[in-house]
Amino acid sequence: MELNDYHQKLVVVPYELVKLRPINYEADHIAWFNIEQDEKMHEWVGNTIPTSYDEVKKYLYELLPEHFMIWIIEEKSSGEVIGMMRISHPEPH
Repeated sequence: MELNDYHQKLVVVPYELVKLRPINYEADHIAWFNIEQDEKMHEWVGNTIPTSYDEVKKYLYELLPEHFMIWIIEEKSSGEVIGMMRISHPEPH
């Protein structure tokens, strides 16, 4: 099963102010790049700040899918992506 096919089967989770939705690997790399430019966030998470869209695409396509399920946090009133949440895939037993 293709990665985007898998994510399309997941549901959007609505809350009062935000909604959680599966990442769209073709479209969300720009929003991811913009969010990752916040230097203060990296003080807490320890990641490096990406320098290009291509760097983010490589990260999203090659590294994250095998280790994480990624959800996008979208503000309901504006539709703006305001964050993301990475959930580790369970380890096989």
